[in-house]
Formats: sequence, structure tokens, C-alpha cells
Amino acid sequence: MPGLEDVDFGADMTAQLGEIEARGDSAPPTPSLQPSSSAPPVGSPPAPTADPAAPAPPAWAAPPKSWAKEMHDHYATLQDPIKEYVHKRDKDYLDGIMQYKTPLDKWNQTLEPFKDLFTEQGGMDPHHVFGSLMNAHLILKFGTPEQKAELATALDQDYGMKGLYSGQAPNAEVQNLTQRLRSIETGLEAQNQADTKKVVDSFFADSKNEFAKEVVADMHGLIKSGAAQDLPDAYQKAIWLNPTVRAKLVEREAAAMGTPKKGAPTNVRSSATPAAPTSSADESIDDTLKATMANILSRT
Repeated sequence: MPGLEDVDFGADMTAQLGEIEARGDSAPPTPSLQPSSSAPPVGSPPAPTADPAAPAPPAWAAPPKSWAKEMHDHYATLQDPIKEYVHKRDKDYLDGIMQYKTPLDKWNQTLEPFKDLFTEQGGMDPHHVFGSLMNAHLILKFGTPEQKAELATALDQDYGMKGLYSGQAPNAEVQNLTQRLRSIETGLEAQNQADTKKVVDSFFADSKNEFAKEVVADMHGLIKSGAAQDLPDAYQKAIWLNPTVRAKLVEREAAAMGTPKKGAPTNVRSSATPAAPTSSADESIDDTLKATMANILSRT
């Protein structure tokens, strides 16, 4: 009868018996012929495991929230750079809308106490009301005696205020209406000033308008004289009217074109636009900004 050393158990079985002999076990365990329920089938690839150190997918990997569900399959076919750009443009669009949210909320808060009045009057347009009140305010404050008399006549006809200027006490209804109109006027005027100030502050904070503070006096003069319609128009004209800033621009353009540096031309004929007056030494930039904003407000 052959001994164990004469039987070929195969390399794996021989190694297993060697381990058992080294431990001193009396006999090797009987191997089970049934595959383990937890073990994967022989020859199958190992199950993927989550890598806790793997980075989370970028935000642009999923379609933007603004995309309809039926477009998601199309989004999946886009290349990664296009997906990233789509997300960026979508965010830019949302940011652009959100910058108008605060002014709109303030406008709605101003009108909220008077919404019933607008409804009672057949759906009055608040913008039309504001324009009329501001026009009346300007006439009462700066108008000629004839203009003020004409406005008083219109008030008599529209609001039944006859006798108000003859020494007779106005009735309570007229007083209440007058107070409500003044309240609307005050609120709308304050809102308009706040919105205009925000526009001015944003313009001067924009890096594209790098010379704005240097030419603010020129911009003020251009807007005040009517030679410029708005801030961007005034800025573009002012940077070329101001000799110091003009020299910087000429030098910059010459450097960009690779030409020798030249100073600002001294004999260039000025444009038809009159030069804007500069501010006095005692006038600060803040004072000039306030004057510019006031001038813009007076033209709205």
C-alpha cells in the first residue's frame, strides 16, 4: 500500500497538508463541496467597492435645475467642458436676475400699504402715479407762480379741494387723501433715490471703469449739461476729455500696438462736445458723486 508521500494531491493540497502537520492536527478538515453563499462564483470579477477617498463628482456632472427632465438624456451626451460651461452660464443668468430682486422687493414693500387704493381706482398704474406725483412735487417746489396756480386748479377739479385756499378748513376726507398721497410720494421718491445710488455705486466699483474717480467731475459736467445721457456715456467721453487720463490711454494703446511711447497730443482739436467743468479744490469726490446722482434723479 503506497504511503502518503506516493500520492499526488496537487500543489494546493500538499501545501494544506503541510500546514496541518506543522500545527499538529490529526487530520485535515473535510473540504465542503458546496460553494459559500457569501463567496462570489469562481471566475467572476471582484465586486466594486466604494473608495471613501474618491472625490465627489463636480456640480456640472448633473444637468442644471433649470433643464426640463426630458432634456437630461441629451445633457449626458455633452462633453465635460460643455457641461461645465452650461452650468456657468446658467449660474450667470440666475445671478443676473437676483440682482434685481432686492430693488423689486423694496418697491413692492413701498406699494403694499396702498394696494387697496390702486385697486379701488380701477387698477391704477403705480409707475404712472409716481411720475405724476414727482411732476407735481417739482412744480410746487421749483415752478413758476403760473404753473403752481394751474396745478392748484387741477387739484380743485380732481380732488374737490375748492375753498381750501379761501381760509376754510378742509374736511377730514381731503386731509386723509392728501396725507396718503404725500406718503406715497415720499416712499416712491426714497425708493428711486436708493435705486439710483445703487446704480452709481455699482458703476464706480466696476473694475472696467478704472478711471471713474479721476474723471468724476468731468462726468458730472457732461451729464448736467446734457452732453451725456447716462453714466457709461459720460465716462467714455470724460476719459478722452480729461488730459491726464487721455495721456494714460494713448500711452497704453501705443504700448499695445508696439509703437514708441508718445505723450498725449497737445494740438488735437477737441470734439463738438464741450469740455466738462472740473470740480473746485474744496469739492470732494463724494460731493461730486452726490451732485451727479441728484442730477440723474432730476431727469427721471
